[in-house]
Amino acid sequence: MKKKGLFWFLLPSYWIITIASIAIISIYVFNSMSNLYYKQVEEDILTRAKLLSESLRNSTIINEYRIINNENVDKLCIELGGASKTRFTVVLPDGQAIGDTDATPSLMKPHNDRIEVINALEGKIGKDRRRSSTTNREYQYVAIPLFDDNNQVICAVRAAIEVTGIQNEVGPMTTRVFIAAIIISLASMYVCVIATRRITNPLGIITHTAKKITEGDFEEKIPEQNTEELNQLSDSLNQMLEKINQQKSEQSTILESMNDGVMAIDNDGKIIIVNPQARNILGIEGKKTQKKDYEKLIENKKIKMIIFSLLNEKKSIADEILIKNGDSSKVILFSGTLLLNSYKQSIGSLLVLRDITHLRFLEKLKTDFVANVSHELKTPVTAIQGFVEALLSSEFNHNQDARNFLDIIKKQSGRLDAIIDDLLMLSRLEQTDVKVFVKDKNILNVINNSINLVQLLLNEKKVNLNVECNKELHWNINSSLIEHALVNLITNSIKYSDSYVNIDIKAKKYKNNLRISIIDNGFGIEKNDIPRLFERFYRSSSGRITDKKGTGLGLSIVKHIVQVHSGIINIDSKVGIGTTFKITIPFLEPT
Repeated sequence: MKKKGLFWFLLPSYWIITIASIAIISIYVFNSMSNLYYKQVEEDILTRAKLLSESLRNSTIINEYRIINNENVDKLCIELGGASKTRFTVVLPDGQAIGDTDATPSLMKPHNDRIEVINALEGKIGKDRRRSSTTNREYQYVAIPLFDDNNQVICAVRAAIEVTGIQNEVGPMTTRVFIAAIIISLASMYVCVIATRRITNPLGIITHTAKKITEGDFEEKIPEQNTEELNQLSDSLNQMLEKINQQKSEQSTILESMNDGVMAIDNDGKIIIVNPQARNILGIEGKKTQKKDYEKLIENKKIKMIIFSLLNEKKSIADEILIKNGDSSKVILFSGTLLLNSYKQSIGSLLVLRDITHLRFLEKLKTDFVANVSHELKTPVTAIQGFVEALLSSEFNHNQDARNFLDIIKKQSGRLDAIIDDLLMLSRLEQTDVKVFVKDKNILNVINNSINLVQLLLNEKKVNLNVECNKELHWNINSSLIEHALVNLITNSIKYSDSYVNIDIKAKKYKNNLRISIIDNGFGIEKNDIPRLFERFYRSSSGRITDKKGTGLGLSIVKHIVQVHSGIINIDSKVGIGTTFKITIPFLEPT
């Protein structure tokens, strides 16, 4: 339902107040004029009654104490009444009329029930206005007492004037007042319309500007207003617009200066803001992108799917995307998070896009360099090992010192060969374009194969090894890589423990994931060392570690093996208690 404007709230109120005020004033004026007329009439009648009273007193009709000639009283009433157009009546104390201008006294009813007569016979001035039962006309009555020499009431002298004529005089004046009131009302209504428009029109301009602001248009200014209050309001809004424009300019400068692409999208999929870097990365043409649907501007289907997932699943995401444009391509680090208001409610999503093409190129150069160097070193190292083994054979006679030197060369070349093998594996694992094949495998068999590969080391350290795994547990994995990771973890537990250590290997299905845990009660790892354990060539600072024959790349390889399975590896360790490695691998489609 459409709401009424302020104009239609104010105008009826003004009109009602104006009409009511004029109506009240008109009624007051009419009543005041009527009362003034009647008061003047009463004073005139009172004067006439006093005139008749004095005429009676000065005549021979009455003596000092009573009326002695009733007929003359009636004649005097008729004479004076005819001359002054007044109805005179003389009433005795018993209520009997003895003189009347318009009626025969003997035929008149007693008047001792008339209010004005009653007051006069009591020695007061009596007044009343009513329709006469004798003449059937409306009169204004005034009665006064006529006293004798002892101040006793001899009779009541009453004068009356017909008030119909007065009403005829007041009527036209009332009509004129009514017409004047209508004219004043119409004029007031017109003035009210003008006054209301003077208020509502500027407010309409201010409202229009405010609506433009909500639509994102901050360029329009509110003109100066005539009234001080509205002018202060318009000045305040203009100042607010200037501050918003300044903040918008600063925000735009910051966004345009960023190396990363930034794009904000509301819950309806409309673009709130996008900087030039994001337009360049996503291939968005044109600068007018605000309030436009992202699906119509972005062509990359994978990015569309990620944005759709972000808006609907309401959770942060991060991914690397390869965007191809003709013969060239870009690697984009894509991260998205929710935009929350002050009530922690989602109002959209914020996307950050970083072009890491050059970074990935440098990493590939490094990986290729390591792979090439490793391959180049592999051949001479193999040759050295072969010659050393030949020199150590029984066909050659050496003294003990020479044999010891040859043993050292053999051990170090063996360690160098192991480092090269690990570097080659790391290089293969780090190549993002290399696809890892996974198949359905029995996990218990994979664990047992790993144990067989380290059985000599287990026997040497007299390790108590326990395996907990369901015989029917199967999962899609690359068995050779997982076996390699398990061998490295079991070897690590053996090396960093005393003899007779207990090692437990547990595998189970955990929340739609495969969880493999390797638990030992060895030396444990210092808390400060844990974050760096998966770095290449990093070794724990524990002073109890005596066997340092490893390459320093084992745990780094384990981490990359888990990552190529889209899994994670966690460490929980306490010095003197032991260490637990947990590998979690999600369900993967077989390849």
